[in-house]
Amino acid sequence: MSDNKLSSHPLYNFLSAAKNQHKYSLRDIGILWKKYDTDGNKRLDREEFARFYKDLADSLQAIGDKFLKQTKEEVDTVFAIMDSNGNGTISLNEFVSFFEDLFGEGYEEDID
Repeated sequence: MSDNKLSSHPLYNFLSAAKNQHKYSLRDIGILWKKYDTDGNKRLDREEFARFYKDLADSLQAIGDKFLKQTKEEVDTVFAIMDSNGNGTISLNEFVSFFEDLFGEGYEEDID
């Protein structure tokens, strides 16, 4: 993702707002979820997660926060952490939990 495209990317905007305001919306997480759950099966498989992870790493680096390595090993490690029940996919609850761990429980509304 180039820097020009990054500033208009929904994940970048979400992370910037969450970092600066210390709050975020579950509705925003739901929007992100729909962007990455491309097959609509309510789970992120490894391929969908890899796209999310790349955008996450690029966005975090751009806002000057945490830098994530984009190696296969790092992607696999973070996937395993997020997949808390170990079933090989990431559910919406696991996705939300990731953002709670990243930013604290500062969300303010429900997902539609």
